[in-house]
Amino acid sequence: MRATRRQLMQSSAVTLALGALTGFDHQASLARQTATSIPEQSVNAALLEFASCIPLSLLAENATNGFELLTFGDFRFRQESVGVDIAAISDPVERVSEFYRSVQPVPAADLMMAVGRADNSVALLGWTQEQVEQSAYVMSSDGVLTVLRGAFDEVTLRQNWVDQGYQANTVEGVSVASLAEDGAMDISTDLGRFTLGKAANVALLDSGLLLYAPTLAGLTAMIQAHNGSENSLGTDALVRTVVDALPDRVSGASLFPPGAFVTPVEISTGENGPEFGDMPEAGPIPLMGLVGFVSGPAVPDSDMTATTESAVPSGSTFVASRHFLSGEEAEWAARRSFVTLETGASLRTGQPWSEVFPSWQISVDRDSDTVLTEIELYGNEAIWVQLFLSRDASFLYG
Repeated sequence: MRATRRQLMQSSAVTLALGALTGFDHQASLARQTATSIPEQSVNAALLEFASCIPLSLLAENATNGFELLTFGDFRFRQESVGVDIAAISDPVERVSEFYRSVQPVPAADLMMAVGRADNSVALLGWTQEQVEQSAYVMSSDGVLTVLRGAFDEVTLRQNWVDQGYQANTVEGVSVASLAEDGAMDISTDLGRFTLGKAANVALLDSGLLLYAPTLAGLTAMIQAHNGSENSLGTDALVRTVVDALPDRVSGASLFPPGAFVTPVEISTGENGPEFGDMPEAGPIPLMGLVGFVSGPAVPDSDMTATTESAVPSGSTFVASRHFLSGEEAEWAARRSFVTLETGASLRTGQPWSEVFPSWQISVDRDSDTVLTEIELYGNEAIWVQLFLSRDASFLYG
């Protein structure tokens, strides 16, 4: 028997005190309030640290068009959660295989994929996929911005920049390497062909973060965001609110602006469709949202699926944190999510959510005007990102 615990809870836990929000301007909400520092006590401090390298000035189009603001993956924490020690595997082929198997539901930056396709990954960028411990990326107005942390060797990195023809430069007191300041790419080289200009400008910070941007101007903005001289995603109050609402550390997460939570199509409740009862025709749209993945204690076995009677939960959780204009809107959104999960179905497959997921819990925090949705997962852990990116997470839409 599958677990069927589904409940709508309301709590008054104090999480973050926000100043008054004046108006419901989605485009301006990103920059409305900016905190000055990242709290070390945050269970997801790593996510906020990576987001602090992303300048808000390069995300205006994302906020306007509903595109993701950042996608973060914590490979090291996922491996620790499931008891996998990549460094202890001596055979390189086995090490790569186990890396892929253990981190399958964790989103990876495009440059990691590029390194994986190269015959000699160290010769391409100076590091291998298995060395990456955490990554974050976003398609911005400058192109794809990438932030990495890992067991990198600084000597190997800097020698790679020399071998690839990068030119040394100094920006904001930081030593950077630039292959093409304007982002031009040479696809006659392996570096140009595999990375498509995403690695044209790079800097290794004292904190160990490795920054990549297509243009030198983009890299400069990332360094300024990290240094605090430019507003960043990680210190934005709305972002902090949805991140701080998470009770557990995530192995993967994506931040989204309001437009990503608008229902993409009109839901049909035809003769054979789900009964939505008294669910409002349209619900409130959050000021900021996060969808993420909390890892279970082991990599799921192949029988942990929702397609057989013997399916069992994996121990992993799909989490979503949404911040609204008011507590009333948060409660309305929570009720809509609850009804949709109870009686609704996938917009793509028609499969009821009660069959896709073992159980769920929805809580409302009136002090921070947030809704936290926690959904238990079967073996298909990657569904957390698949549903949202395919615009099929109807239980989160307004």
